[in-house]
Amino acid sequence: VKGLRVRAIGDGPLAEYLKQRGVEVSGYLERKKALEEMSKAKMALAPFPEGRAFQTNLPLKLPEYMMLEKPIVASGGKEIKRIIEECGCGRFVRHEKR
Repeated sequence: VKGLRVRAIGDGPLAEYLKQRGVEVSGYLERKKALEEMSKAKMALAPFPEGRAFQTNLPLKLPEYMMLEKPIVASGGKEIKRIIEECGCGRFVRHEKR
């Protein structure tokens, strides 16, 4: 999409994969700096796996995005889906089966 800029805040096992696909990856940032960078975004992505861990757990990333009042596109378990739908703070999507 012309003019679309995708930036991942942080680092992790998918950093190289994302870079190879044109995603800017910030690398590790202190929490205060990470929140400052996230506040510049127009929206937030929270692509959590659909495994057991996210059926009842809520990752800290989700309430941080909500605190920053960013619309969220998230995947993951039923607890994430419930929060997104009840709060009306974005869209819940399912991972595409391959």
